[in-house]
Amino acid sequence: MKIIKVSLLGIFFISLISCSKDDESKREISGSLIGQWNLTEFEYSGYSETKVDGMSMRADYAGIAENIDASMTFHENGTFESEGVYDVILTGEGMTLPYRDISYESSGNYVVSGNRIDITNFEGTSTPGAYEVASEKEMIIVGLTDSRLVLDVSENTTITEEDAEALISISGQYVFSR
Repeated sequence: MKIIKVSLLGIFFISLISCSKDDESKREISGSLIGQWNLTEFEYSGYSETKVDGMSMRADYAGIAENIDASMTFHENGTFESEGVYDVILTGEGMTLPYRDISYESSGNYVVSGNRIDITNFEGTSTPGAYEVASEKEMIIVGLTDSRLVLDVSENTTITEEDAEALISISGQYVFSR
């Protein structure tokens, strides 16, 4: 039961984040990050490795968001917040699982350095399950114009619960418009 609980926790957590690798030659950074951005698409891939009582289990997966009704706002004072919901179609290990009404609510601080956005004091929840997540993240600006924002994110997170531990590694890409 602990393996299932920690694995589900990992799956819900990955729904908060996304990423992929970019081609630096295609990067266009000409707009302002400040303001509200509407999430239009995101997809990610990764794995979770769960360890319980000396046994280890790994699951590889990929997720694609659907029915997105979410946004992220970057403020001039170095804070951000996101809100809304979306669905994720998660595939891996021979299965396809839909997760409905995933929360996109989070907040924190950010600093832009070149094409990198460092996120600190990140706090958010993921539903179903309403698991709280807190960490530091780095996002790479792949493209930024007045009407389009593309961000790559990669993250490794360890979640420990009683006798179980899960390492979650993801990479993917957010696409926003306004």
